[in-house]
Amino acid sequence: MNRFTTKTIAWFLTFCFATSPWSTYAHADMISTGEVVSHLGQLEARAKVSAFLERSEVQREMVKFGVETQEAKDRVAAMSDQEIQQMASDIDTSPAGGDVIVIGLTTVLLIIIIYLLVR
Repeated sequence: MNRFTTKTIAWFLTFCFATSPWSTYAHADMISTGEVVSHLGQLEARAKVSAFLERSEVQREMVKFGVETQEAKDRVAAMSDQEIQQMASDIDTSPAGGDVIVIGLTTVLLIIIIYLLVR
């Protein structure tokens, strides 16, 4: 190659690398512990509600009321963080092992919320 071609290629490559996405600068900010804890709490609440919907007895109750399982999951996915937090709190306060009335009321609450979202 002659000297002109080599210089032209070198300038072209320099220009390409200088304007490529690799040459952009990364920007990162610090996030507070509160933000991380809040985000993790929301993820935990969503996981708790999802696990609740996966239970066979809850699915049977929803079918009795005419709510399909996938429809309920879609509705829960569309709920706000505050609604998810409230529902997770309701699940937490129900006794372990199964007070039928509390489980039934929680299920009815879930169905009412889904019904209100559908309207």
